[in-house]
Amino acid sequence: MALDSYRCLEEEVLNYPEDGDVGSVLGIGFPAQTGGVFSYIDNIGLDEFIKNCESFSQYGDEWEIPESLKKLRDEGFTFYDGFISHWP
Repeated sequence: MALDSYRCLEEEVLNYPEDGDVGSVLGIGFPAQTGGVFSYIDNIGLDEFIKNCESFSQYGDEWEIPESLKKLRDEGFTFYDGFISHWP
């Protein structure tokens, strides 16, 4: 769910990470204690998130990591600094 949410953000289906966080918690029941899909990614870190997704790659193309997300990982990107989004 978080990986698909990133794709939606990248493709501008979502405008901001906040949209994905609120929608995932209130709309589809993503665990509220995580803060939502993007907050979850920040909590575990992009490196760990990508490793987790890659471990499922044998189950289909939906687990393929976008190059843009790998680039963000390499830059040490986080979606948030406190309550402020870093998304462009």
